[in-house]
Amino acid sequence: MTEILNAFIENFNVVLQTLSTGSADLIDTVV
Repeated sequence: MTEILNAFIENFNVVLQTLSTGSADLIDTVV
């Protein structure tokens, strides 16, 4: 159960990083 939870957290962090960098690029493009 712990391994699944850790994998989920890792994937979630990757998604957050992708969204944050993607939105930053989008904001830079718009501005």
